[in-house]
Amino acid sequence: MIELAEPVLTAIAARDDAFFLSINLSAHDLHREQTLDLLRGLVERSGAKPGQLHVEITERAFANTSSACDMVRRMRELGLRVSIDDFGTGYSSLAELTTFELDALKIDRAFVETIGSNAATAHVAFHIVEMARGLSLSMIAEGVENEHQAAILMDWHVPCAQGWLFAKPLPVAEFLARQPDAMRRMSTS
Repeated sequence: MIELAEPVLTAIAARDDAFFLSINLSAHDLHREQTLDLLRGLVERSGAKPGQLHVEITERAFANTSSACDMVRRMRELGLRVSIDDFGTGYSSLAELTTFELDALKIDRAFVETIGSNAATAHVAFHIVEMARGLSLSMIAEGVENEHQAAILMDWHVPCAQGWLFAKPLPVAEFLARQPDAMRRMSTS
């Protein structure tokens, strides 16, 4: 994955330092010492600023709390931004969430898709947003598919969203060929 990400991060770094690339790490990656070296090397070879590389880790990967806390801290010391991915689908307690030095929380699409409906999960989405705000975490809503969802998320002051409303998955060359203004209106992961 690092080899595939390198030319993309290099192109993003050369164009505009406001852009970033997110890569997902597995639970196994989170607990491997070599992961830090691979991430450090990726940033150095690409010419990116460390904050242009974001690392997303699923909630389930945080099961081994002490080891995960240490790795997240060390990633952040490298200047990387760390997000908890698919939040709400794992088993983290609020107490555990406050122990991690995270930058952002990604709201799982299962909660986003019911926003604006009477489903119980629609109310959960709002509470996740409020909790993230209370913990000073940035937020990214996953799976935004229509303007109604986007409008509600904007009303809730969720700063970032990704989903088919903005773009379907794109080949790298097509993504990089887009103009920066168009890229700001979309997010791919």
